[in-house]
Amino acid sequence: MNLKRIFLVAALVLLLVGLTDLGIDVSKKYTRAKAVDDAAVQAHPNDAHVPEKKSGYRFLVIGDNGSGLPSQRAVADAMEKRCSSGFGFDGIFFLGDLIYPHGVDAVDDPLWQSLYEDYYRKSPCLSKLMAYPVLGNHDYLGQPAAWIHRHRQTPSFFFPSRSWAVDFGDVVTVVGVDSEVPWLGGSDGLDKFSDKTAWRFVLGHHPFKTASTGGGRHKNAGIVGNALKRKLCGKIHLYMSGHAHHLEHRPMIECNFEHIISGAGGAGVKMADLDDPTAHFVANRWGFFELTVTTEQLEIRAFDTNGDRLYGFSKPLPADKL
Repeated sequence: MNLKRIFLVAALVLLLVGLTDLGIDVSKKYTRAKAVDDAAVQAHPNDAHVPEKKSGYRFLVIGDNGSGLPSQRAVADAMEKRCSSGFGFDGIFFLGDLIYPHGVDAVDDPLWQSLYEDYYRKSPCLSKLMAYPVLGNHDYLGQPAAWIHRHRQTPSFFFPSRSWAVDFGDVVTVVGVDSEVPWLGGSDGLDKFSDKTAWRFVLGHHPFKTASTGGGRHKNAGIVGNALKRKLCGKIHLYMSGHAHHLEHRPMIECNFEHIISGAGGAGVKMADLDDPTAHFVANRWGFFELTVTTEQLEIRAFDTNGDRLYGFSKPLPADKL
């Protein structure tokens, strides 16, 4: 084999590794992402979502939830209990893999009812909260364009495009990104950060780094994740993701933002290193995070299915504006 052929084979191997890392099935994922984008082109009244202006906001944060297992019910019940505590909540951030194992095929797919509505839309408090979801890898196994149609039929399900942005008063801008297919518009919401808000948060499905003992993008960012991370470095205050099935908070020191992993919403818990020295907090149990944010301070808390507080962290708004 001559040198030229060796280089060609090596390039093909690297390409295949890269495509695997990206999670690409070119014929399916590109087509499905494009179908979402095509469906999102036409504007709809539900796109014009403007939350009430307040001095502070509180959110529930879960991912990897739509399993239909008893653990999903346990987490949902704990969230309802927390929601009903009287503090006042402003939405739920769903960090992908909303419905297992293969997403939904259409806007009238019965899985919407059995794995989403029955858990989060039938309880007194959660039913009043706006859902702010992003797509996960399992959601891409179905037809993610159905999420656009769901958004248009359901005022409490905000998903106008694969990447969206919402200003919560002058407190925080929240951007959702498609970390499964972030190219071709999957991170366009990052262009909509507002200079009028104090904080900048981003939701995605895949983490950048975790204490997971699993491999692939459960543990590290990979090629696509690193490209997305470079877009966020020094430009946001908090990144939230799922995919790794545990609870975790770590500082992304090299990029100067906080990173929480809330992937324990109902699917099977996967083990993580509880002694990871680079993480502030790791828990191998089902549960969720809660965020409270004002113009002065961010508070992060983690809760398990018993409603017990596992962790708390607070951070003042940095003096240097991003």
